[in-house]
Amino acid sequence: MPEIDLGSWKVNYEQIGAGQDVLLIAGLAGDMQAWRPQVEDLAGRYRLTLFDNPGAGSSGVRNGSYGIDDLGDDTTHIMDRLGIASAHIVGRSMGGAIGLSMAIRHPDRVRSVTALSAFAKLSPYGQRILSNWARVVASQGWSEAAAHMPLFLFTPSEFESSPEDVARLEASLCNVRPESYARSNLACREYDARPELSRISCPVLAVVGEKDLLCPVECSEALAQGIPGSRLVVLPDAGHLLPVRNSGEVNRLIVDFIG
Repeated sequence: MPEIDLGSWKVNYEQIGAGQDVLLIAGLAGDMQAWRPQVEDLAGRYRLTLFDNPGAGSSGVRNGSYGIDDLGDDTTHIMDRLGIASAHIVGRSMGGAIGLSMAIRHPDRVRSVTALSAFAKLSPYGQRILSNWARVVASQGWSEAAAHMPLFLFTPSEFESSPEDVARLEASLCNVRPESYARSNLACREYDARPELSRISCPVLAVVGEKDLLCPVECSEALAQGIPGSRLVVLPDAGHLLPVRNSGEVNRLIVDFIG
């Protein structure tokens, strides 16, 4: 895979397809593999750019502490290196927050934001989940943490019906560098874009699972209420991992929204 050296970290990325530029930004501890169902369905319609987040997949650890805004700035630098003037942003969870940051801080670079299971600020419940995960990773390592995390990301029915998706998630988590996870986890917990949401002028689609525990419906409702003209879609009985577990519905929504 090709690589971009931003100075603060080395980014493993991929571009596939042709058409309008669409950036796929993964969630906390996420790598490019999280977007497999979107690549399969959408590469024939768009030019997709996707990358491994800091310390995930084959990307390097990002130096020093950082916040969501820093990761949004990094994403614009990735666009610069690839000659992308502007793009539609599709982000899941932390990736959705990064998309919001980009729309606030770099409005000329963002044509639209599709925020999947995302947040402008985490709920107290979601913050506690992330805080607990950070402590388990630090004290007991990824093998123990990865055994707990799927219980908060899949609904019970999803967990029971899709053991292969659960196993794939657990394996990917065990490859994330702990220091990167700790910094990105903290960045999510500290992020609060609510006072600036009204500055977003591009079209925004917020999609959330009805049974999402980490980023519940209330997070997407608050996000949509704060952004003029935005649209909210709640998927019945769905959990947090919409691009994987609800890929057909998500892909249709993306195509209908972007065009």
